[in-house]
Amino acid sequence: MTLSGTHSTRRALFRRVGDDSATAIMITVDGQPFAARPGDSLATALIAGGLTAFARNPKTGALNSPACLIGICFGCLCAVDGRPGVQACLTPVREGMQVRTHLPDDVASADAAGGTQT
Repeated sequence: MTLSGTHSTRRALFRRVGDDSATAIMITVDGQPFAARPGDSLATALIAGGLTAFARNPKTGALNSPACLIGICFGCLCAVDGRPGVQACLTPVREGMQVRTHLPDDVASADAAGGTQT
């Protein structure tokens, strides 16, 4: 499960346990094709694919990452199929889903490439 294009295929921060042969679901993240597993939440799929931050804090400018994965922290907000403010941790992936993180393209690229974030 990896992002392609501007996002790296480097080893993800988390690794999956169990059968890795599940049929992939194809979604689009920030304009790039992305493979996810059936049954994953959107946040889980993105984290497993190497995307560790989804937005910038509006006050501090720091990168926001999903922290709780149960809908409390709001660190995983994305636009999904044109709808803003969707909690990725509570949203199951589905074929053809269009996702836009709230990161500028240069930050998303550096994050996926393992670059330093400020």
